[in-house]
Amino acid sequence: MNCSLPTFPDLDYEPVGIGKLANLTAGGRIVFAAVCALFSLYAIVSNVFVIFAIYSYKPLRTKSSNLWLVSLAVTDIIVAVFAAPIVIYYNLFGAWSLGKSACRVRG
Repeated sequence: MNCSLPTFPDLDYEPVGIGKLANLTAGGRIVFAAVCALFSLYAIVSNVFVIFAIYSYKPLRTKSSNLWLVSLAVTDIIVAVFAAPIVIYYNLFGAWSLGKSACRVRG
């Protein structure tokens, strides 16, 4: 598994994407990381509220479609806690330095 930045030899332009944030100033990196952290925190808190609402209000527990919503909320929490920080780190620094275990988690 290769966790390096992708290269695009056949393109006449340099694509915007993974690792391009490595060119930001220190202040820009801090702002980007803070905004991403706020989005992750918002995802965690809002999905906990969804789970709590379905769990605490009995009429919501009777519909099978709400089990799907709980499953979706749990999955979103897992992504916000585990995947988002790895992607943020990779985008900020433009190189992989987290080791093979984190590379396997990233996919």
